[in-house]
Amino acid sequence: MPHYNLPHNHGQNIEKVLDKIPPAERFRDIAFLFQQLDDPTRLRILWLLCHCEECVCNIAAAVDMSAPALLPV
Repeated sequence: MPHYNLPHNHGQNIEKVLDKIPPAERFRDIAFLFQQLDDPTRLRILWLLCHCEECVCNIAAAVDMSAPALLPV
């Protein structure tokens, strides 16, 4: 177990938690995902996809967009 040079000991086992923390690269991936969801229309699309399987044409109509606008570039 690595030694962490923490400035305070509050009696909690933060070292055990730090031993299990994912690498910074994983957090960058997750932050990128959240950045992509930082749009109300994208969140509406995600909500629809979580609740039903539907074609692009119907999803586009539901969110008042064109079908090509929903496709990845």
